Amino acid sequence: MDEGTDETVTAAQLEPGDVVTLPGISNRCRVQLARSAVPGVVWLYVVDAATGVRRRGHIALPLHQAVTRHGPAPAPRDPAPEDT
Repeated sequence: MDEGTDETVTAAQLEPGDVVTLPGISNRCRVQLARSAVPGVVWLYVVDAATGVRRRGHIALPLHQAVTRHGPAPAPRDPAPEDT
């Protein structure tokens, strides 16, 4: 997928590292972990794509739920160490 490209996929197709817009969440999120602990449902553990701050708990979506996956975005970085 090219940078700046958006595509609609199902929740079942999400993988760690994907940057997505999820229903009910205003900011883009980066998927850290996707689990199928309950049949027909995927649990997503995500961080804010811009800040890297982890959202509490998980987000449960039906496997067939449509979400928007965005092209690659740079991962949040730690500030560069200063030379002394």
